[in-house]
Amino acid sequence: MDTATHTKASLVFLGSLTTATPESERPVTYQDWDALLRSGVQPQGIYLGAAPHQTWHHWLERIRQSDYWNLPVFADPAQGDAQLYVDALCSVERAREIAEGMALHRQALPAPGDVVRLEERLLYFLYERGQQAGFKPLLDRNSDQLYRYPVAELLAYAHENVSLTLEDLRRRGLLRSEGLVDRTRHCSSCGSAHIHFVDVCPHCQSLDIRREATLHCFACGHVSAESQFVEGGLLACPKCYVHLRHIGVDYDKPLAQYHCRSCQRSAVEAMVQARCLDCAHTGQPSELEVREVATLMLSASGRQAVRNGGVGEAFAPLKASNYIDPQGFRRMLDWASKIQARHPEFRVHLMRMELEHMDKPGQPVSPWQVTALLDEFAVRLNALLRESDLITRVDERSLWAILPYTMPKGLQDRIEKALEKLVEEEGEVKRLAVRMRSMEVKAMNGSKEAPSASQLMQQMRSGAQQGV
Repeated sequence: MDTATHTKASLVFLGSLTTATPESERPVTYQDWDALLRSGVQPQGIYLGAAPHQTWHHWLERIRQSDYWNLPVFADPAQGDAQLYVDALCSVERAREIAEGMALHRQALPAPGDVVRLEERLLYFLYERGQQAGFKPLLDRNSDQLYRYPVAELLAYAHENVSLTLEDLRRRGLLRSEGLVDRTRHCSSCGSAHIHFVDVCPHCQSLDIRREATLHCFACGHVSAESQFVEGGLLACPKCYVHLRHIGVDYDKPLAQYHCRSCQRSAVEAMVQARCLDCAHTGQPSELEVREVATLMLSASGRQAVRNGGVGEAFAPLKASNYIDPQGFRRMLDWASKIQARHPEFRVHLMRMELEHMDKPGQPVSPWQVTALLDEFAVRLNALLRESDLITRVDERSLWAILPYTMPKGLQDRIEKALEKLVEEEGEVKRLAVRMRSMEVKAMNGSKEAPSASQLMQQMRSGAQQGV
């Protein structure tokens, strides 16, 4: 881009202007995206003129991958196929109003150039557009997720995974679902939604099963497929060889059953297997991850994360009265460390609890299951903490706690008993383990200088322990 000039314009036009607009209100017009870049103009919004689908879609790709990735893009109402890709199908006058309003709203946010990671760009993009904005799903059979989010895909670079990022943001409570569209089931191994359901033999898992009528021999009680009783055009029991002449006297016909031609066994019901068409993983339908397809909008936690500029450690609050956000937790830990440095009699411990699921070999636990387990664990932990204890969450699997005048060993024993009770209530599906580490907060190396919260938490992560 030519940076010699930086003329500001509220709205610029790409392509041919076909709408009847007075000369004084007509936006600055460029024939293509490269011409706009060469001009050095800094627009507040972009209006796409009449152009073939391939052309305007290419322009959108270039816009979302440029320094102007966050700007609103509009199109003429006649271009109905652009509705899922642009901010609005509207008149030029309405587009100018929206663009100028967003420019005012943007002044209170960090500069778009400081927003680097995809998760930050996605949240920032929605925040700029207000509380009614959202990423809308599009059904696409070529997508491994069956549904994709076109606008979010335009914001991603080639190496970034949009579907995983959106699911992670929703799981963390930074995005919320609005307006249920569909439910999809995903492979527990690769996450694909291309699942094939097939009936197999419950005994040997063979595909070669047929639903056949069955006969019951009264003489010996043998039950098998009707085809096994046919001999020379007559019915005879293959076990006791008695000829069966009269139904209700010599034999009867129970309910039809599935007969396996591989193991020659019968079953009233077939077993259903879920087979992934992408990675060939086979499992039970109950093992599939169920996801809701809906428009994704910013939650209250997501809006706060954008305002704070800290998306990396932003998670939805846990259902615990002792919970505080990570920033508040660090401030309280700094405060406790300073108090302890001045008054050594003040006893306070820092504890880290990392959740683990003792899954069976070959049965991995998905991130959404881990999150559900962590939420359930937090509810139970809430009953074990004192009112003065504080907890927070800074990643997917672990909780941190500040424990003033609380001995970690006693809390650890109570947590282990609570986990044992959880296993008894829920069975192996909820087999949890929590790896706990604790350290006493005090000046390091005999000095009177209070360690910061970052130093203490880093020391805990590195595995160093004091006064467990």
